[in-house]
Amino acid sequence: MKKYFFYELKNKAYVILCLAVIATLIYSSNILTTTFYGNENQVLRYDVHLTTVFFLSIALAVIAPLIQFSYRMSRRSVDMYYSLPLSHYKIFTVRYLVGLILVFAPYFTAYVTGALIMLIKTSDRVFYGVYYLPHFFLSLPAVFCIYTIASFAFTRANKFIDGVIFIIFWIFVWALVGEFFGKFIYYDFVNYKISKVFSDYFITFAPLERLTDYFLAKLVGESFVSTMNDDVANMAAAYTITGVTAVFATVWLFVSEKYTKSENAGQVSDSPFGYKVMIPLFTALALSFCDLSEPETYILVAMIIIGSLIATVL
Repeated sequence: MKKYFFYELKNKAYVILCLAVIATLIYSSNILTTTFYGNENQVLRYDVHLTTVFFLSIALAVIAPLIQFSYRMSRRSVDMYYSLPLSHYKIFTVRYLVGLILVFAPYFTAYVTGALIMLIKTSDRVFYGVYYLPHFFLSLPAVFCIYTIASFAFTRANKFIDGVIFIIFWIFVWALVGEFFGKFIYYDFVNYKISKVFSDYFITFAPLERLTDYFLAKLVGESFVSTMNDDVANMAAAYTITGVTAVFATVWLFVSEKYTKSENAGQVSDSPFGYKVMIPLFTALALSFCDLSEPETYILVAMIIIGSLIATVL
């Protein structure tokens, strides 16, 4: 297993290098093209582009599983890998670990390079660069959660396109559930109502996004202000849900791998964590958002039900 790990790592060295170069160029170029301004009567304004590295980390965490586990989608490649003098469980473990390197090595390279450029570029101004350190280390668990959930979702499928759809589903599923419950828990103002459940916090990458927003303010010397009374409660719930989902995904990834059959490659993706849950859940949620007090809504309801039936058959 050790030899295979180093073989796989060496085999992916070029991919890691390419991802690192691309991520670094994107992040650094955004910083280098930023113009800072300010005068005696104006607060200095900075754009440290943490949102850029935020999107890069998500992209890396989603792309890595597609690279590492696409071999499971082809019968020929599965037969080739399973013919090696290693159990497919060990092969999966090695590729999972190398996938982590595919995520974190380019992320580290881009992050450090961008931070150093920013520190040099703002050396003559008031800059709170020390906050880069806590943001980077606190972002690692959040990025790991996205990677392991994406890996779990992708490996539930037997076809590549199904795996991509499953990833999208598992990234947004809790946000949809949160949106559903938000209909029943809301602030009742004089002229309008607003949900107490901020469903966008329940997206898989929401903890990383909120963490980035917080340190984005700190890096430019501002204080992060929560705008809603239930903001902290939603953040706590989102962190808990994402964390628990990531733990479950990691554990089930390795437990289920012991029972994976090579003949499933390229076949119908019939995992209970895929279409079997996705289609009924999306249908129920979509129907729950329909306002039956409007006559034209019944046409929409019929279309949702017919679409759900067609999707199930397909």
